[in-house]
Amino acid sequence: ADYECACLCADIVCFNWFGMAGYHIAEEMGVPCAALWLVPFSRSRSMECFMMASPKMEGLRGKLANTGLTELKYELQTHLLWEEMFWQPFSAHFNAWRQRMGLEPLTGGKTPFGEMFKKRVPIAYGFSNAVLPKPRDWPGHHLVCGYFTEEKWEEGGEGYTPPQDLVDFLAAGEPPVYLGFGSAVPGDPRGSAMTLLRACKEVGKRVVLLAGLGEGLVADRAALEIDGSLPDPDEVYLGDSFVPHGWLLPRCCVAVHHGGAGTTGACARAGVPTVVCPVEYDQYYWASRAHELGTAAPPLLPPEGVVEGGSGTRPPALEDAVAALRGALAPAAASAARRVARDVRRDEGAAVAAEFVSLFARQHWAKKR
Repeated sequence: ADYECACLCADIVCFNWFGMAGYHIAEEMGVPCAALWLVPFSRSRSMECFMMASPKMEGLRGKLANTGLTELKYELQTHLLWEEMFWQPFSAHFNAWRQRMGLEPLTGGKTPFGEMFKKRVPIAYGFSNAVLPKPRDWPGHHLVCGYFTEEKWEEGGEGYTPPQDLVDFLAAGEPPVYLGFGSAVPGDPRGSAMTLLRACKEVGKRVVLLAGLGEGLVADRAALEIDGSLPDPDEVYLGDSFVPHGWLLPRCCVAVHHGGAGTTGACARAGVPTVVCPVEYDQYYWASRAHELGTAAPPLLPPEGVVEGGSGTRPPALEDAVAALRGALAPAAASAARRVARDVRRDEGAAVAAEFVSLFARQHWAKKR
């Protein structure tokens, strides 16, 4: 009901990946809609679905590649499969809701995604062509706009006052390694933090570790004081408060993160090389893209591989973490990161998306007059 009330006087309903209810409400009200997505989910014959990047998908990849279906390319099969897989867990709830609204249920192979594509619903993608160029077979109404964030806290920006102890730490030495997993939580948050801190000591780098919303990395100063394998306490800044990526990342030499779409974009904009430790969902895809762009080492995974329900029960091996950091600290990675950043900073993602969606709404209502 709250969704419906909010949309009563709307010229257009915009929804993101986690707000797919907007599509159904727009259909009920007879108003146009547009998707604002951060992951590449349009069908393509040249690129498999982003979910296939997870090592957990190796078995499924083999099955799809050997089905013998000649009428569909493997890449397109992956998109059709994941449209169904994303819909099925919610289909009963949404179809009951659709029936209460007087809409036909989506059954018999129909999904909201397939219906969107058939009805040519516009999709504005919030990532940069510099990170993922738009596939040639995507239609014109699926637009790669650039990242939607406005980095108002970059050098010279206003609206953010950093903690003084963080400012002092950054000023006291060379640019540090940033460690942060945002809201993602690996199988062993404390073990992962300890391994990554030891790896930073191995490569001789200071560290800024932020716990993040999900406390995906857990460390304490007492451990730094008694464990000789960890960096000296003076070489590590431990924080649990909000620090904007746009302010912090340009002041770091490497970012070690979980590979979320937003953090990946912030690193690309900052021009900082990365080490990506993906935990779930699209994070494996963005980790692979960063490696393909030359801005990151291969994704850093637990030694036992990826298991169901998370990235693994153990932290990555120390030698793997050290190798990944050394790769990110190499001149080639820094050069690639600067190259990507130059292109990303030219984007005006939010403005492009707003104009794209507004134009579609104007065209829709002009036809109704």
